[in-house]
Amino acid sequence: MSAVNADEKIAKLLKTAPGAPVLRIDVKLSCQNGEAVEYRRTHVHLGLLKFYSRARYNPSLRNLPQR
Repeated sequence: MSAVNADEKIAKLLKTAPGAPVLRIDVKLSCQNGEAVEYRRTHVHLGLLKFYSRARYNPSLRNLPQR
């Protein structure tokens, strides 16, 4: 996740001005063997909104097989 300036194409899609700050989220989903099965890039213009992210510890995940 990073903050970037919207280029012409992204600004038009998000209905904002070119150069406006937007949030870019890159997601790569992989199989257990490490092979990428999906790659996604999302741009978000938050305007006056706030963005929150929260992580929780899940004890059942500690027994997952290691790569």
